[in-house]
Amino acid sequence: MSNDIQKADQIAHRAYTKLALLVHHARATSSASSQSVKWEKWFNLETPDTDVYKDHLRPYRTVSAAPPPSFEIQVLLAVPAVTPNQVLVYREQPNAPRIRIDPVPRFILLESWSLAFVPRNSPPDPESDPVPSTIYKHGIGLFRSVFTLLHVLPAYKLSKRLHRRNGAFGIVVRIAGSEPDDGILRFGSPPSSSQAPLPTTSRTLPPLPHPSGALTLTLTHLTSPSHFVVDDLESVLSSRFFSDEPPRQPLPPDGPEDDGSGEEVPFTPTLVKNQARESLPGSAFFVSLRRSGAAAYTSAPNRPSVQVLHALYLKLALTIGPFAVRFAPTDLAARARAATLPASRQSTTFAN
Repeated sequence: MSNDIQKADQIAHRAYTKLALLVHHARATSSASSQSVKWEKWFNLETPDTDVYKDHLRPYRTVSAAPPPSFEIQVLLAVPAVTPNQVLVYREQPNAPRIRIDPVPRFILLESWSLAFVPRNSPPDPESDPVPSTIYKHGIGLFRSVFTLLHVLPAYKLSKRLHRRNGAFGIVVRIAGSEPDDGILRFGSPPSSSQAPLPTTSRTLPPLPHPSGALTLTLTHLTSPSHFVVDDLESVLSSRFFSDEPPRQPLPPDGPEDDGSGEEVPFTPTLVKNQARESLPGSAFFVSLRRSGAAAYTSAPNRPSVQVLHALYLKLALTIGPFAVRFAPTDLAARARAATLPASRQSTTFAN
């Protein structure tokens, strides 16, 4: 094995290590305390070092000798134990309906970081293969992207909130296959028999070159992982009862009119009806009266004035004659004022 291949294998091994340390430091809500913190400085990123993953990373020391096993880092939400009258619910948004997760899992998969080594079919070529310095520069750009993603993905806010509150929920980071996988709600698994799987988002980062192949990093995460809550069973059942209530049916549209003869009359729009009514003989006065009255009510802040009432009376008297004598102007003015003055200020006589 040439010296460049050995250096490329070392860079690849440090890439696996760096990914595990970055994800652990950004997501885990509890870690073993130590008096002195060691710092790992590969790829120009200072990261707190830990020996938690040291044994799990041994198979990735020489990726050029044989294809290594799949490497997946799981970010898991640890769910507390619930009582018989409690349930675990999920909301995609704060105001969205609650989705009950049944049965209650031990862990919920929030993020999956998979670093896969893809070998190439052709043998290494010293003239065209990337040199270790080029591989390292690609690694700097790759892990800057990883660092940025870890601080902008939705799970970052959740981990910070759980750090501050120190509640029943927690976030653990582990390598897939290192422990039994029972009790994990995985991507693509429905939370209950009547619900669709929780929505996820996936993305693939640019590959890290290697003389024997390439390292490809793929990320999959829950779109909205911040809304898991332990709630009362009675509250969930009550909300489901109201949400399952069928919506009220709208009133049926008006059917054809009946003129009393038993025959249906075609529907006529209201605007057309009004225009036809105004075109009848003798209706011009009532149209003008209605329009003037509407204008008076619109212009007056609270009530029609005495002048408006007099004008309406005169127009009525000129049109229909003796019938208007029954309503004197004084009587109209008295009625208008009496209707608007307080009881203590009403008088019994009014001056014309």
